[in-house]
Amino acid sequence: DKKNRLFMVVTLGSYRVDLKVLSYRLGTGTAALRMAPTEFVRAALQVLPGALTPLSLAHKSAEGVALILDERLRKCPKLCLHPLVNTSTLLMPASDLEAFLRHVGREPEQLYVDLEACPKFAPGQLPDLKFVTDAAKAMPKEAVEPFIEAGAQDDAQANASTKAAPKKERKVADAKAAEAADAAPLPAYVDVRSTSARVMELFAREGALASLGAAAALRVERDLEAALHALQNAAYGRGHAAARRAAAAQLLGEYNTIAR
Repeated sequence: DKKNRLFMVVTLGSYRVDLKVLSYRLGTGTAALRMAPTEFVRAALQVLPGALTPLSLAHKSAEGVALILDERLRKCPKLCLHPLVNTSTLLMPASDLEAFLRHVGREPEQLYVDLEACPKFAPGQLPDLKFVTDAAKAMPKEAVEPFIEAGAQDDAQANASTKAAPKKERKVADAKAAEAADAAPLPAYVDVRSTSARVMELFAREGALASLGAAAALRVERDLEAALHALQNAAYGRGHAAARRAAAAQLLGEYNTIAR
């Protein structure tokens, strides 16, 4: 949320979490929920956003991250979870996940939540998930700064190498990259803040911000960051869905082989 507290919500892939309703139930007030920036995820959970998994709560840096489990997970015979990387998938029953959570000091019975509920609270009545918010701890600024700087350095190095390469070499490299596009690995992550800063720099260079005041330009930058975060999260979601389909296809293939 806007107070730099992190909430991990583990739910079925087909369910879309309503952040407004969840913020209301958590009692975050004006510090409404939003998608966490990449540097916060890396600092607390030590994984990239595309590899988010409750297994990352084993890290000591994740002690202040609040966890919410969709109660419908209990009825699933198997859960598909990333083992800290998104290049493979673990299959485990909910009971194994619960055993892991107990091992890292979290009691699963207190974490299961009916996310489809939309309760109403009387004036002065505490929201039903306020205890989750009280358990969450804000990420200290000094813990996040190294990851912000690392992302900026990666972007600077990438830009420098692109500018330094001769035109002929760049053409050859581009041709090779196009031929191997299907096999090439995706970038590890995109730093939204540095990308937004570069776009705003281009706007300023072209004179697109000349007629705007400082406050309006800041709103444009914030809207741009929000749009980039949305695109980034959509890409992560598409990758997660593809991994789930691949895992399901593999399981079905194994079951068909056994049946035959």
